[in-house]
Amino acid sequence: TQIFGTLLFKKGRLKGLRHTVKPSVSFGYTPDYKDPFWGYFDQVDTDSRPAFNDPDEYTFFQGGIYGQPSSGEEMMGLSYSINNIFEGKYFSKKDSIDKKFKFFDNIVVNGSYNFAVDTLRFSPVRINGTTRLLKGISTFNFSLNFDPYQLDEDGGRINKFYYDATKKPLRFVSASARLNSRLTVKKLRALFTGQESTDKKTSSGLGSTSDNVARKDDRDQEFLDLFDDFSINHTMVFDRSIIDNVDTFQVSINSLSLRGSIALTDNWRVEVGNIGYDFKSKNVTYPDVGFFRDLHCWTMGMRWQPQRGTFAFYIKVKPSMLDFLDLPYKKNNQDGFSGF
Repeated sequence: TQIFGTLLFKKGRLKGLRHTVKPSVSFGYTPDYKDPFWGYFDQVDTDSRPAFNDPDEYTFFQGGIYGQPSSGEEMMGLSYSINNIFEGKYFSKKDSIDKKFKFFDNIVVNGSYNFAVDTLRFSPVRINGTTRLLKGISTFNFSLNFDPYQLDEDGGRINKFYYDATKKPLRFVSASARLNSRLTVKKLRALFTGQESTDKKTSSGLGSTSDNVARKDDRDQEFLDLFDDFSINHTMVFDRSIIDNVDTFQVSINSLSLRGSIALTDNWRVEVGNIGYDFKSKNVTYPDVGFFRDLHCWTMGMRWQPQRGTFAFYIKVKPSMLDFLDLPYKKNNQDGFSGF
C-alpha cells in the first residue's frame, strides 16, 4: 500500500512537493525455547564445590549446522514500519525542463507490540532517515529513539505511559547523526578545472612554443592521473542522549582519511589505505601501505602498518583455473609481538 500527498505551486522555481507513505505490518511468533517443555536448554556445573559452582547454560544445538534456538523470551509480536519519501520538482533554467529531487531518500518509523507479555507490550519507537547532499558527495544519516513508557528512580522502564505524566506521547531517549563525505581526486580536479581529468589538450604546429607547453601539460596531466583513484573521506558522528536526567551532546567521531591505489606499471601497484587524522583524539589514524606484484598465474603482496608495527607478506595463486591449488605462502608479524 502506498499513500501519496502532493502540494503544487503556481509561482517560483519550486513546482511542487510530494510525500509518499509506504506502511507495512507483519506478525511473528517465537516460543520461549528455555521452557523445559522443549528440552532445548540445560545447565552444566562449573565446579564440584557448591560454594564455587556457577552453572553455565547451554543448548544441545550449539554449534549445529542449522544454528541454535533463540534464548529470548516468548514473543508474539505485531510489527509495523512506515517508510516516508519526500520529493520535490523544480524548473531548471539550464535545461528548460522540470527536474525531480529528493529531500530525503527515506524516513522510516518502526516498532512493535508484544501480545505474549503482561507489561511493557509496546517497544521503543525508532526513526531512521537518509538523505544525500552536494550531488551525492555527502550522505547524511540520522537515528532517533523514543519510548512510550516512564522511568522509575533507578532509570528502569515501568508499565506507565509517558503521556499520563506529561501529556506527551513519547519520551526522548537518544539521537545520533552521521555525515559521510567522499570525494575522489578525479572529481576534485574536475570541479576546479571544469573538465574531466581524462581530457587532453591538443595543439597544432609542431615545434612551436604552444606545442611545448601542451606537451608539458600532458606530462603533468599523466602524473596527476596516477592519483585519480584516491579518495578523501570525512566522517562526523553526533550523539545526543539523556543520562541521569542530563541532556548530553557530543561529537563522537570526527576524522579525515585518504585511501587509494597507484598503478606504477602494468604489474606493480601501490595501495595506500586509511591514512588520515582524527580531530577528536588529535592523532594520525592507522597508516596502511601495500605493495602488489602480478606474477602472471601468481600474485605477491605485502602490507605494512608502521604505527602498529605490523606487516604481512604473501604469495598465492591468482583466481583462475588453478583455484584448486591451495598454495599460499604467508609470513606476518601480528601486532608487533610475535612472528611465524
